[in-house]
Amino acid sequence: MKVSLNWLKRYIDIKSEVEDLVELFTAIGIEVEGIESIGLKQQNSLIVGEIQKIDAHPNADKLAVCQVCVGENDIRQIVCGAKNFKLMDHVPVALPGTVLPGNIEIIESNLRGVASRGMMCSGRELGIGDDHSGLLILDKSTKIGTVLHDVIEVVNDTIFDLSVTSNRGDCLSYLGIARELGCKLNLPVNVPNVAVMKPAGKGLISNISIKSDDCQAYYGFCISGVKIGESPDWLVRDLGASGIKSINNVVDICNWVMLETGNPLHAFDVNKIKGHELVIRRASDGESIIGLDNKEHLLNNSVTVIADTKEPLVIAGIIGSIDAEIDDSSTDILIESACFDHAAIMRASRMLNVCTDSSYRFARMVDGTSCKHSGERAVELITQITGGRYEQYLPTKEFRQEKRSITITDKFVADKLGFVLDHKYICDVLSSLGFLVEDSPDGLKLTIPSFRQDIERPIDVVEECLRVYGTDKIPNIPVSINGVHRADHKAYTFSLNSRKTLSEHGFFECYNYSLTSDEMVHDFLGTDVLVKLQNPLSADQTSYRQSLLPGILGALKLNIKNGNSDDRFFEIGKVAAQVNGKINEYLAVSFIALEEPQARALNKHKIGFDYVKKICFEVLTHIANTVQVKLQPIGNSTLWQPEYSAEYSQLGRSGLDVKCGLLNKYSLKGFFDIKQNVWGAEMIIADSVFSRKSSVKTYRPFSQFPRITKDVSIVVNRDEQTGEVKHL
Repeated sequence: MKVSLNWLKRYIDIKSEVEDLVELFTAIGIEVEGIESIGLKQQNSLIVGEIQKIDAHPNADKLAVCQVCVGENDIRQIVCGAKNFKLMDHVPVALPGTVLPGNIEIIESNLRGVASRGMMCSGRELGIGDDHSGLLILDKSTKIGTVLHDVIEVVNDTIFDLSVTSNRGDCLSYLGIARELGCKLNLPVNVPNVAVMKPAGKGLISNISIKSDDCQAYYGFCISGVKIGESPDWLVRDLGASGIKSINNVVDICNWVMLETGNPLHAFDVNKIKGHELVIRRASDGESIIGLDNKEHLLNNSVTVIADTKEPLVIAGIIGSIDAEIDDSSTDILIESACFDHAAIMRASRMLNVCTDSSYRFARMVDGTSCKHSGERAVELITQITGGRYEQYLPTKEFRQEKRSITITDKFVADKLGFVLDHKYICDVLSSLGFLVEDSPDGLKLTIPSFRQDIERPIDVVEECLRVYGTDKIPNIPVSINGVHRADHKAYTFSLNSRKTLSEHGFFECYNYSLTSDEMVHDFLGTDVLVKLQNPLSADQTSYRQSLLPGILGALKLNIKNGNSDDRFFEIGKVAAQVNGKINEYLAVSFIALEEPQARALNKHKIGFDYVKKICFEVLTHIANTVQVKLQPIGNSTLWQPEYSAEYSQLGRSGLDVKCGLLNKYSLKGFFDIKQNVWGAEMIIADSVFSRKSSVKTYRPFSQFPRITKDVSIVVNRDEQTGEVKHL
């Protein structure tokens, strides 16, 4: 958001220098991304001069050599390329040492072999206009040598480009920023008094109805006899400083009020509203609208619109259509001041790929309690500037919000900060930020202002106190850290030991997103149970992962594509799994290894089922007796290759789910374009495993006698399981 210092000073008497304001903004949590100075600084070297002689430049046809009088007995030779001046004209002259807008310093120079001791300026060069076709010609009554600022009106300003965090929508307005600075500087904020006008009573709109839950408040203000035209200079200047282009006086006023209060407004031409009736409803699938950006936007039932009796006129909270826009023929207008659900506006804005100043604010929560005030502010300015008459007030839906309160004590604040803040200081800070502060037997009872939706817990209030007090003022106190005597949690120890084991076998650790796509869960993992997000940020991150394998397979795919030889990966993290009809979160350990061609694997461990099973059991020895883990062949599976993989699925009983073997070759090729064999394993462990008492390990001495080995051959049926024979 671009903020004009001149505009900001109308609400708070700021005396601080620009450099100090940058530090203040940062201290209250608003980042300054850039600073721009506009206008012309007052300088004694920028004066009125008179052109007394004009000669052709000896070495350039397009240049002229002028003798310019800039004071008594002070004639300066200046080379100029403009063509619109003549003898005895009075013009602005920048003498050497003058700094013009854009940090351009004027120096004595030679232009094509002729000395020039200054510069005669155009309006654009002075930063007071856009005309660059020639010099700025002044009135001949202006006295030669007079400082230019004494002759013409020059507005200087500093523009701050501020980055406001998404939870602080209240700071997307001049009044909001003034409130924050006023609290920090202990200065009062001058909130403009709005003259509440009585409508004349002429009904321009017959009815406004609301049929969408996304509309939380709606106020309509009708004005007749409006004369559309250019905006006053101050209005154009204010909007330009904040990065908004002037359209016409009505639209400009709506934008100006939005910047002042933070409440977006919209203006309708009443005569373009068919049936003189508005309805706030969901769009029909397939409906479309030609927006003010001259683009067609296809709508569906998830988008709220403001429509007349025939077609939608506005995408609620986002953009209006050209069908009811204000133009030079408009005389009767309707000003809409409304509040829409921030999540709905955010979804619609992303879906339509339309981001406007309005949608940007609605997505960050607009204060619905100030909608009426903002509408009245616009009515006041429109009637003053356009000569219209206030006719009708339509409070279609009043904003309703339950009061939220928090109780804190001075001790709670001191305990969390580590030092004591004065009780009166806490009260003054919170009152200045808009909280209603009341002393009670239990402490300070705080009523949270409606524009601070980010305040939910007592610790949030402590943060506000510290933010205003200043983190740079935190006293230097020695940090006392008490020793921790208890053992590390078994889950942490298991993860640490597993990481060490897998690293020793040459596996590289991965850290992947915990979100994945529905397709990956449903088709690749082969499960119908989805843990879906209500508001996913992207199409490939819509569900919580139920396996770590897709993430590390993605890393393997990337390495194969880029010719990287690293082909063994593991990950330790949380996954979701359904047990006995309930979905819970469990710790998981997964690893994969690419089977190498025989020629490359001569001096390495051959990667196969026995290899991954061995590593899998090495990891499990950190928490369980692997003798009890009896693997069974995996049948049909989209993840594992049948007859080349095995499992132990007892997550609901023993707290373990173990799968290892060859990954399904068809799925690997279809989802990851991996054609080689990939072996791997995944172990999912319930919290109950870590809560069991571990047996005390005792020392048993080695046998004094040499080992005896025997080679035994056993004949069994072909369908007999290896695990069953081993445990005989």
